Parts: sequence; structure tokens; C-alpha cells
Amino acid sequence: MLQTTITFEGNIAADLEVTFTPSGKEVVRFPVLVNRRRRDPDTGEWTDEEPTRHACTAFDTLGDHIAESLSKGDRVLIVGSVVTDSWNAKDTGDKRTATRVLVDAAGPRFGGPPPRSARHSAPPRQATTTDEWQVGEQRPRDSAPHRSSLVGQ
Repeated sequence: MLQTTITFEGNIAADLEVTFTPSGKEVVRFPVLVNRRRRDPDTGEWTDEEPTRHACTAFDTLGDHIAESLSKGDRVLIVGSVVTDSWNAKDTGDKRTATRVLVDAAGPRFGGPPPRSARHSAPPRQATTTDEWQVGEQRPRDSAPHRSSLVGQ
């Protein structure tokens, strides 16, 4: 089966919608907006274009991980397959279509501003001056052993 695979970076634009199928599988739906900027060759100024909205859907364990670790406003990187849904409108009977992305992989996009969600914050680490070298033996962190003393052990 041929499929269209897409990779994009954007911001989650609304609260995640978590539902379950009749068989109990978790379904997570969320929109991601991709903002494009282009530089005007005449003025050299950057302008924002109309954002592209991707309706994303994730299932089962991946959906659970997304719901637990991402939220509205977070910058994400998405990999998935583009599918087209079609149906007949109940009121007019007209055929309708919509595309969505079935998410294969997703995660926070690092490198920009820090995430807005507090659940992304790691607990503070305890600073130590030593680490374990061998069971029961301590060495200062800045006194790494010479390579020659490790060879052949």
C-alpha cells in the first residue's frame, strides 16, 4: 500500500482531545499549526504567511505518551502518514473530505524557547564532587584515570 509520509514542526494549537474506541484503545486528537515565514526579496523584511493546520491523530501507547507529555502551545516534531477521510454531510447529503495525519512519532522540539508545560521540567540534580569508580572506591570527578590503566583490565 502506498502512503504519503510527512514530517513537520509546529505548535500544538488546542488542548488534546483524549477518547477511547469501543474496544478500549486510546485515541488522541490535536491540531498542530505550522507557521511559515518568508523574506521579501525587495525589502529584505520577514513576513508571516497564513499558518497551515494539521489535524493529528495518535493511537494506543503513542497517544498515551503524547497526552502525558505534551500540551497546548508546545513546539513539536511530528512524523506520520497523511490520510483523507470522506463522508456525506447529514444535513445536505453533500460529499465532504478532510485530511489528517496518523502520527507515527512525535516529541517536543528542543532548541527554541522552553516548553510552557511544567511537566517538562526535570527535578533539580544534586551536585556531587565524586562519582563511583568501582564498588566501594571513590575518585574525584576531575581526576579521570589514564587510558593505559584501563586497557587489559
